[in-house]
Amino acid sequence: SKEDFVSARGTQSAWRIAWSMFAGSMGAWAITSPANYAVNAGWVGMVAYSLSCGAPIIILSFLGDRVSRIWPDASSLADFVGRRFGPVAKGCVVGVALLNMCLGLLGELTAIGALFKDFVGAEALPIMLVASSLSAVYTAYGGLAVSIVTD
Repeated sequence: SKEDFVSARGTQSAWRIAWSMFAGSMGAWAITSPANYAVNAGWVGMVAYSLSCGAPIIILSFLGDRVSRIWPDASSLADFVGRRFGPVAKGCVVGVALLNMCLGLLGELTAIGALFKDFVGAEALPIMLVASSLSAVYTAYGGLAVSIVTD
């Protein structure tokens, strides 16, 4: 069903979801970004950077269950905000989420391309195209559940 494809509600264990969120938030950028940020911002900046990366996951782990109990048919943050605050707020959340996902995807693909270029000597663009195509195919085939497994 559409609900299973998009949300995979009740099909994954808490540990699998937690590890998927961890992998999704850490990603390939973790190889270069923290070290670069530490050089430019020092240890105080690195602590702030680490907290800002981990805090959303911790907050979601505490609030997610409560929101699911109050609005069991809301399948996303945008659905929740739309029901709670209206369609304008929902549109704002969707816009910010799409911008965030596009920037994150661009960062991941750039990191993958840079890794292959630096360590294998391959051109970055073909590697980025292959990685994004394969990810799109398996996610289109299996939905969120398959994406969680591959994280």
